[in-house]
Amino acid sequence: PINETGRYVRHQAASQTLVACASEYSNVTATLRVKKEVFNRMASDEIGFVARRDSLIRHFSEFYLKKHKRSQISHACSNKMRECARLLIEMRRRTGKPGFSFFQMLDPSLFDDVVLCAKATSGYDVNKKNYRAPSLALHLCTTLQHFKCDNLEARLKEIKRFRFLVQSQWNNEVSSLALKDLAEKKWNRPVMLPLTEDIMKFRDYILETAEKNVVLLRRDNNDRKSFKKLVDASLAFTILFNRRRIGDVQYVETNSYLGNFTVNNQTEFLEKLTESEKVLTSSYKRVVAGGKVESDNSENEEDLPGTSTQVSTSNYNDESNASDDETVTKMRKKSTRMRWTTEQKKLITKHFKDYIKKEKSSKKA
Repeated sequence: PINETGRYVRHQAASQTLVACASEYSNVTATLRVKKEVFNRMASDEIGFVARRDSLIRHFSEFYLKKHKRSQISHACSNKMRECARLLIEMRRRTGKPGFSFFQMLDPSLFDDVVLCAKATSGYDVNKKNYRAPSLALHLCTTLQHFKCDNLEARLKEIKRFRFLVQSQWNNEVSSLALKDLAEKKWNRPVMLPLTEDIMKFRDYILETAEKNVVLLRRDNNDRKSFKKLVDASLAFTILFNRRRIGDVQYVETNSYLGNFTVNNQTEFLEKLTESEKVLTSSYKRVVAGGKVESDNSENEEDLPGTSTQVSTSNYNDESNASDDETVTKMRKKSTRMRWTTEQKKLITKHFKDYIKKEKSSKKA
């Protein structure tokens, strides 16, 4: 059950991959990245089997992988393939054709059927006008616009026409209600804030688990179960302490924690810190996680020049002040960039005003 790399073999996934590769005459799938990085991670059910066998879904996932280099993206690619496969399975049920392919579905005359299949896949309720999975309906709109054809001239025109219908009509047919339903579910969902006692209990449990597994690993270096628990405890403690999302933490490398960049000559910023904050600067450091960084188009707030590493006066990360200054608009993804705090902006503005006054007075003299 163990292959040459020391990992367990998933026989169902391997057999489905073998069938997918055997169904081709040119054996193109065997050379794709998606076969090596995604197929073995995907669940071995009916949806996964359809996703592996359909040629267009395979090549779409290969195109998706070309834009990314991190190994973690294989999970997102697998989800994309399964979303397409679920839509294709629903289309086969509607048409009654078990051999119906995703390429045949990209037909302008079948656009209404595709919309109905997308609604059925997303769990649309006609009476309540809501979705069981509204985000899936939005994902399908984006995915369908990425398919293209560069071989047959007639099919190329049909696919362009189908893409135009998706871009112009999908919002009215699917996305509008899906967005409203998603927003309503978000508003009605209660915000459960953990108590300080619960956080302390969870922290103590994480430390206890980590210490216990460290002892077990020192006794036996090959204990995989203890190593996995230690890794999970380290990840949970990092997220709990830094208040970061798991998507940000999983991309942080060990060198980012081991590397140090300290600037001690920023006396203006140090004067604004309290005594407790000054003590923290000598014990903690700030680690920047590379995430999605987007420009801030807010008219009421302008970023001062420089980056977070250039203005880092110490190793203390005051995330609470930074979060107060961010203007997060609706449907905007959260940025992991560290912004200027209100105190820093006031201090810099005061410094520049004093400097300008001194320059003007010196010129008059």
